[in-house]
Amino acid sequence: MRGMGDMDGGNGRNQVAGGNRRLWIWFDWLRRNPIVAAAVLVVAVALGATLLRGRTWLKQWGRPRQPQVIAFYQKGWTDLDQGLPALQAHYKHIDILSPFWYTIESDGDIVPRDIEDAVLQFAREKKLPLHPLFNKGDGTTMLTDPAVRDKVARGINDIVEKMGYAGVNIDLQPLTPDLSDELTDLVGRVAKRLHPQGKMVSVSVLPHVGVPAGVADAYDYRSLAKSSDFLVVMAYDRHAAPGSPPGPVAPQDWVEQNIRYALNNGVAAHKLVLGVATYGYDWHDSTPAGKTVGLKEAVVKAKEAGADIRFDEKTRSLFFSYYPGQAVPRNVWFEGGDTAMEKAALARKYKLYGVGVCRVGYETDFFWNKLEGALQRGGSSPAR
Repeated sequence: MRGMGDMDGGNGRNQVAGGNRRLWIWFDWLRRNPIVAAAVLVVAVALGATLLRGRTWLKQWGRPRQPQVIAFYQKGWTDLDQGLPALQAHYKHIDILSPFWYTIESDGDIVPRDIEDAVLQFAREKKLPLHPLFNKGDGTTMLTDPAVRDKVARGINDIVEKMGYAGVNIDLQPLTPDLSDELTDLVGRVAKRLHPQGKMVSVSVLPHVGVPAGVADAYDYRSLAKSSDFLVVMAYDRHAAPGSPPGPVAPQDWVEQNIRYALNNGVAAHKLVLGVATYGYDWHDSTPAGKTVGLKEAVVKAKEAGADIRFDEKTRSLFFSYYPGQAVPRNVWFEGGDTAMEKAALARKYKLYGVGVCRVGYETDFFWNKLEGALQRGGSSPAR
């Protein structure tokens, strides 16, 4: 009498034999259909190469919702711009959080800035990927000296490994045109260290269209896109205070021109993020003198002054004027829920990787509702 083990073994051998026969039939069919066989081979080789590079198509296929929302975060200073309460209220809309936490000094040292333990803990609890932003301190040696560039890359890698970040955002500005190659090289060095670990590298870049000569020349979109996972085009501050007369912060036609410029200059749509502001500027009359005003603060100012917030059809922008106890008006142009809806429509139109909200703390519930509705992706972030 055969034992149970013998019976299982027999069934197993039969299953293996059956599997081998099916495999042989499959190979024989491919042999008789060389065109199909060649196509299968090309796909297998390409997929294998991609997997080895650590950037898989499977990762792209696995994203349950697009466009992505990258939210830039700062601690804030008043009740109208504090970051943490806004994050806690709206985190389900966010796919990647990029807090302003590190500054790269000229000698290559990396200095932490306002890192909040509460934000770290909250992000980990909610499984919200953190891509801290690394900005630039004074000087340029961190770019001009190859040895210092390597020091910076090592330092960023060490921070990511220690803190368990999912990626980084590199936001170095302002830069002169002669630093283009050096910036590209630095991003490449960072990517070579982080990509094998499955970490992402993004770069914030200034827009090229409709800006003063030389302002954006350091940002070689094509070269930066090759080594990074995505670029964030900061398509706002077309008018800013102090510095320019009153006007729209992110006029729709100008924003679209900059999207097209990026797509026509080496940036694939799946590597492009459109920056979306949650603030504006409050100008004194028609002069360049003025100050930054967050979305929530702008709404409060308009309400207190009894001013009507209007929508400029030509530029698709929000604005109002008010008289704070003086004869001459103050003019406010800002970005809000209605303008975010317009920007989200552009992200969908051009099939971009996502939008980059700058920044958490300025915005309102209405902003998030409008943005999420216009993105048409449905539901909250899959990780949460």
